[in-house]
Amino acid sequence: MGYGAFEFADWWKKYPRVIQAIREKEALYVSGKVTRTFELTDPAQRSVYLKGLRQAIGIACMLGCNTFSLLKFLPSH
Repeated sequence: MGYGAFEFADWWKKYPRVIQAIREKEALYVSGKVTRTFELTDPAQRSVYLKGLRQAIGIACMLGCNTFSLLKFLPSH
């Protein structure tokens, strides 16, 4: 028994087309993603947030991702 789905963050540093090909080859589903930015409390950053959200939604649609988390990716140090 293996996994039927996966999620990932930091997608902008990866190659979405490669992920799509692997996902299709292995018959996996993308179960969630995160946004690149999360600046909902700063009105001056609204356009930056919306741009990042549009990018993330576009990639999610390309990958057939049915769920989406509005979280900011925090890299580990």
